[in-house]
Amino acid sequence: MLAALRTKYGRVRGLIWFDKIDRGVDWPLETSAVARRAFGRGIRAGFRPNLYGDIEHSPIRPPEPRKRP
Repeated sequence: MLAALRTKYGRVRGLIWFDKIDRGVDWPLETSAVARRAFGRGIRAGFRPNLYGDIEHSPIRPPEPRKRP
């Protein structure tokens, strides 16, 4: 999924992972040690860190576009 986001869906500007059971749907990241490591490697490979984790007000403005070399 993470590789496809970078290569096929380049206009995606954000990814939200929620660790919550909602309406009977559970998306656990911790299904196994292998799954945790794979997710960690995928997130570190080219994704920017969370710039908004500490913001407590709204609306939140998007980041400035990256400059292309």
